[in-house]
Amino acid sequence: MTSIIADVYSQTILEAKVRRYRFVVLCVYKEWDTPGRYPKRYMEELAEELGMDFHFARGNYNIFHSYFFFELKPPHYIIYDNGEIFNDFESGRDSELELNIINLVKAMDSMSTSSISSSYQ
Repeated sequence: MTSIIADVYSQTILEAKVRRYRFVVLCVYKEWDTPGRYPKRYMEELAEELGMDFHFARGNYNIFHSYFFFELKPPHYIIYDNGEIFNDFESGRDSELELNIINLVKAMDSMSTSSISSSYQ
């Protein structure tokens, strides 16, 4: 399971980087984020390899999810849920979870990188 998810996320991040998005937000179910199955370290190493900033937050809006943030430039946004895109900030969809994550990303965008890291680590 982990290797499949990791492959999907690697491709997701690479695609978003090529398309020049500001953030990639990966929404991960908690059972995938348990020690030995989906370690935070993997995401840190992936971000380092891609030359991107990495931020991690757990259960800020939904106790069943963890959020992995990869910061890209220039400013634009994309959100993926378990490897599948569900809101690109242009589609107009507005489910509660999407709006919560949009608000979180907007708040993150207004902070410095150091503030984000200290707030969500």
